[in-house]
Amino acid sequence: MKTLFVLLIIVWQIASKPTDLRFHKVRTSNNGPLPRGTFPSAVISKSAAVVFGGVYDDLLLHNNTFFNDLWMFEYFGHDSGRWIKLNPSGPKPSPRAFSGMDTLINFKEEKFVCVIGGAYFQGNLFIPASGFYCYDVQRNEWLNFTHLGGPSARSQPLVLARGSELWVTGGVVPGSPFGFNTLNDLWKFDINCPSWVQVNVTGKNYPPRHVAVGGIIKDVSGEDRILMYGGETIDFPFDFGIANDTQEYSFTENRWFFITDEKPSPPRDYSSMVVSHDKSMAQIFGGDEPGPNAHNPTNQVWNYDVELCKWTKKDTVKSTRPPDTKRHTSFNLGDDQIILGGWRTKYDENGTLIDQIFLMDVYRIGIF
Repeated sequence: MKTLFVLLIIVWQIASKPTDLRFHKVRTSNNGPLPRGTFPSAVISKSAAVVFGGVYDDLLLHNNTFFNDLWMFEYFGHDSGRWIKLNPSGPKPSPRAFSGMDTLINFKEEKFVCVIGGAYFQGNLFIPASGFYCYDVQRNEWLNFTHLGGPSARSQPLVLARGSELWVTGGVVPGSPFGFNTLNDLWKFDINCPSWVQVNVTGKNYPPRHVAVGGIIKDVSGEDRILMYGGETIDFPFDFGIANDTQEYSFTENRWFFITDEKPSPPRDYSSMVVSHDKSMAQIFGGDEPGPNAHNPTNQVWNYDVELCKWTKKDTVKSTRPPDTKRHTSFNLGDDQIILGGWRTKYDENGTLIDQIFLMDVYRIGIF
């Protein structure tokens, strides 16, 4: 009896102990993409994802190199994986960063990784990237669906897949005659009957923004919803602010809901989000916080409990944390958040930028 009592005490202590999250560096057997930031990723199987495009934006030399290459990352487990550069046939998207991407599944169970939006520079001009392209995973081929119309050209929309449907909202475009304007329109594309529909939401819309992060969650009633956190708002022409709020879109009610005053603190943008397979948890990593310098990246992890509508900062093990990172990407493989890319900065005591370090190591951390 005494032994049983001791065992119960031990079990209770373990169960009541706060989760101690460790990052794990994933070894890769070969070289992957060149260093870059602001590129999207999409899961194509239980153990693989693809990444597309991005930009090597050198803040010190003021040079920008945009990409339109497509890479697959295969995860073998046991903190090892490999990169494969894909060379699809067909008309591929132009080089760009700030695009959105996710994977659709048609009625034949075929998978299509669809890319929309993005931007590039011509001199000092910010140009939204046009076109809508889907990568046919089975046939290793790019398909150009630009002729189908759809959302206007824009940078950094939120792009999420729900079965055969691609949902696109928000983004930023050049203002007229100068500056920037953010968006909050909502569009749906269906790969089974390739066409776009603009969705006119019921009730109050969310404040316009770009670089929001999100995912498809399942609420307590079992209904799928869009979860959207943060992003940047812009008061015309150049007044950028961080939207530190949480919004959900109900597919059945066709309505956006402001969810909670609970929020990560301090606020952040240019982070990344993944959702657990059961859609009950979302997790964000990294991003850019307000601070004394032009860039203030972080390596914090925040978890969103769908049932409780609550954000919680996770106490990760300091010695295992990746560097402070912004403009990276992440995706969910086996309820691990896989993180790669982006960059961090160094400033001197006078606030002058002295270094920018691009990061292409791969890390993983559990979703709890």
